[in-house]
Amino acid sequence: MADYLLPLLLIAGVRGMDIRTPSSVIVALEGGEKKLGCLFTSCYKVDPKLFNLQWTSICSNCSDELIIAKYDKSLWLASEGPFGGRVKWLGNLASMDVSIELSGLSQSDAGTYTCQVMNPPDRDTGIMTIELQIVKELPPLQSSRAGVIVGSVVGCVAAIAVVGLALLLCLRRRKAEPPIGEGTDATPDAPL
Repeated sequence: MADYLLPLLLIAGVRGMDIRTPSSVIVALEGGEKKLGCLFTSCYKVDPKLFNLQWTSICSNCSDELIIAKYDKSLWLASEGPFGGRVKWLGNLASMDVSIELSGLSQSDAGTYTCQVMNPPDRDTGIMTIELQIVKELPPLQSSRAGVIVGSVVGCVAAIAVVGLALLLCLRRRKAEPPIGEGTDATPDAPL
């Protein structure tokens, strides 16, 4: 039975390590900070003594690869160089989250960031890349379906309230006016 299990698993494409990010392209505001999300799944629990992580950066106008964060028995964050003191650990190994945050962003930070995770005894190394774009101002927000729906509902409620108020005023006016022919002497035989 075991002889058939391994080929079946290989055909099914079962993998031990999977790595993902909320977004592969991130736009950030110059001077601000931005989270670079990196989450992984593994068949094995994280052992901090064996776990290995490396965050690297390749700027958009150069080919140098810089290590900005790594974990090899302990966490190391860049304290010198272009990223010195600007990298913050947001991750949690127990939750399989190895996200970081960059602060004091400048145009030179634009480029490709790579998160590489190894969680032995998994044999696979998970690799994920993020393209970081730095802008001087964020583009205006585009309308969303939720905004259109909320606006429509508020508009309908306002229209119903206006119609209801108009009906209420008409009813009050009718009650205040005596019916035609009551309260006046409008008989044809009355002397003028």
